[in-house]
Amino acid sequence: MSYEEGALLEPLSVGFHAMQRGKVKPFDRLLITGLGPIGLLAGQAAKLFGVTEIYGTDVVPYRRQLALDMGFTAALDPMNENVGERLAELTGGAGITLIVESSGNARAMADTINLVNRGGRIVFVGLPATEAVPMDMGQLIDAEIDAYGVFRYANTYPAAIQALQRSAVDIEKIITHRYALSDIKEAVETARTQKDTSIKVMIYPRLP
Repeated sequence: MSYEEGALLEPLSVGFHAMQRGKVKPFDRLLITGLGPIGLLAGQAAKLFGVTEIYGTDVVPYRRQLALDMGFTAALDPMNENVGERLAELTGGAGITLIVESSGNARAMADTINLVNRGGRIVFVGLPATEAVPMDMGQLIDAEIDAYGVFRYANTYPAAIQALQRSAVDIEKIITHRYALSDIKEAVETARTQKDTSIKVMIYPRLP
C-alpha cells in the first residue's frame, strides 16, 4: 500500500462505514449525492462491497467527470436535470435502493426521501449548515424508508485495508494537487478557494 493510499484510508473509512450502516448488498442500486472526497470514496467503498450500479449527483462538472472516470455508472447534474426521471430511465424503472447523502445540502437531504424506493435506505453523511432540515415525514413513514446517520467511522481501518488490498479499486484518483510541506499555505488556499477543480490536496514532507 502506498503512502497516498494510507493517507486516504481516513476518508475511505467514512464511506466504508456508510456502507456498513446502510446494510449495502452487491445487488443494490446506489445513489451518492455530493461528489466531493467523501462521496467519491463512498463510491469506491461500495465497489469493495460488490456494488456495480453506482449513480452520483453534483453541481460541479469536474466532479461529475471524475466520478465517471472512477467507474460510476452515471453522474447527474441536479441543477439542470430531473434526477428522479433520469434515475428511472437509467435503471429501467427499477429505481434506487440505497442513497448515501454526502453533500450536506439541505435540499439534497430532503429530496432523498423522494428518490429512494419504497422500503429503501438512506445514509446521511454530509453535515448541513443549519441545525434543522425539513423532511416529508409522511412520505418517509408511508414508504417505510430506513434512515441512518454517520459520524465519521468506527473500527473500519482493518477491514478497509484488507478489502482494498484484494481489489483493483484505485482511490488515488481523487488526489488532484500535490504540494511540498514548504508550500503548505498555497496548498490550503487551493483547497479552500478552488473547490471546482480540487478534490484532495496532498502535502508531502518531501515531494516524491
